[in-house]
Amino acid sequence: MKFNNRLKIKAIVFDFDNVIVRSSEKIKKDAWGDIFKKDNEKIALKRALKEFGYGKGDRTDIIGCVVSGVEVENNKNLVDQYVQLYGKIVSDKILEKGIHKDDLDAIDVLSKEYSLFVNSATPEKELIKLCNRLGINPFFKGIYGRPNNKVENLTRVAEFVKCKSSELVFVGDGRGDMSAAQNFGCLFIGVESLDNSWSDKPEILVENLRQVFDFLIQKG
Repeated sequence: MKFNNRLKIKAIVFDFDNVIVRSSEKIKKDAWGDIFKKDNEKIALKRALKEFGYGKGDRTDIIGCVVSGVEVENNKNLVDQYVQLYGKIVSDKILEKGIHKDDLDAIDVLSKEYSLFVNSATPEKELIKLCNRLGINPFFKGIYGRPNNKVENLTRVAEFVKCKSSELVFVGDGRGDMSAAQNFGCLFIGVESLDNSWSDKPEILVENLRQVFDFLIQKG
């Protein structure tokens, strides 16, 4: 098996949702409905997601906005409780879904050739715990999340590997991921999912991590 050395890649960085775990973004979206069920909460949630969704904030920002919007007492304690509850619901459902075998096999093989990293908008401590429970921590040199943004985490990867930005590949499923890769100056591979339309399609577009593996194999 020969990898495409012409690309001079030293590290591959993966977004987590819809990349490592397929359709996990839907799990996170559905989890909001498990927490906020009242009409006034749903209205506040819609406003919160518009303000803080799609990487503009994190779950604490969203929940804090909802709690403020429904005007409840002891906001801080309630926000903390909801953050913990949301995290548990999401983690349990992601663990139940698991990682597709083809994707896991691709990660395994790629980890033997490249330094692999995770770069997500999920809070970092929770992300590390989740990856550990999924059994994938050994494949990755680093698992990075909030509070750093994705460009900052790409910088952490480059410093860890001691490489140029052009020697990294970022694999993600959204425009925010593509923008982070462009701002950082690394190659981007887009992943198709139900949550993106790719109106401005990336140059390299795949359906799963097996196809990322196929792209990196030396052709001919």
